[in-house]
Amino acid sequence: TQSLSALFNASDFGDVLVTFQAGIAADITPRTQLKIDFLDIYKNQPPSVLVSKNDTTLVMSFVFKF
Repeated sequence: TQSLSALFNASDFGDVLVTFQAGIAADITPRTQLKIDFLDIYKNQPPSVLVSKNDTTLVMSFVFKF
């Protein structure tokens, strides 16, 4: 799976929040699944100088379908 989205501030188009997600899933059994997702969030103008513009996350999950 993959997705890319951008959210612009209506009063200042230089202020943008961009989110990218890529992931893969593998079936273990017909009702269980192992899923790994990578998320990258970029904020062009963060609310504070102490806040980083870019944040990355790796999410590993075990899914049970019922």
